[in-house]
Amino acid sequence: MITQENVSLPVTTDACIFGALSQFHEPKNILDVGCGSGLLMFMMHQKYPMAQILGLERHPESVQTVRQNIQLNDTHNQLSVIQSDWWQFEPEQSFDAIICNPPFFSNQLPSQETVKRNARHTENYLLSELLVHLSKWLNPKGRISMLIPYEKADTIQQNWLEPSQNDLNIKKYHSIRAFKDTQPYLSVVHFEQSKNPQIEEMELIIYEKQGQFTPASKELLYPFLQDRALK
Repeated sequence: MITQENVSLPVTTDACIFGALSQFHEPKNILDVGCGSGLLMFMMHQKYPMAQILGLERHPESVQTVRQNIQLNDTHNQLSVIQSDWWQFEPEQSFDAIICNPPFFSNQLPSQETVKRNARHTENYLLSELLVHLSKWLNPKGRISMLIPYEKADTIQQNWLEPSQNDLNIKKYHSIRAFKDTQPYLSVVHFEQSKNPQIEEMELIIYEKQGQFTPASKELLYPFLQDRALK
């Protein structure tokens, strides 16, 4: 049971797809940067029940919602959340896995509501700076998964990673289409600290038609949504 009543941006199907595609190798600890309601934290907990999962969130009402959800699901021993901006965050440990659905909607007009504008837009920072921070928090053999607009995916390595002069590179990315005959609109990009990795490219089509999931997306989402939302 998850409540999202007071969060700045409730989790959507896209975010659930992102959580389902974020795969890690037996992580002992996971960081969710910009965790919102904490739904992705609970997806990670379902996948990796032994991992310690920390949520990082700047929005006070969202932080309270995460704490409420932790209480509702009796997961105090595995899940926790702190209120902080990522550029001010100084972790006490490094992480085996980091997930991040960053507020990057540069082609959309900012919301008139301040909270939603802060949640959606990179007005005060660059995504390249975020990646530098995430790489510093990552264990040497860890992985970062990030949800990114598709049109940005091709420029990540050249524009974001190479100027930072660290060993973070793309390991795999999924391009996501709503329908077979539409253009990709999102990418789930997986990063590792390695030199010149072989990049795996995969594609996911979410819907057969309006309101009907493809077999691939049904299989992907079933462990999390089950028959409550899958058609």
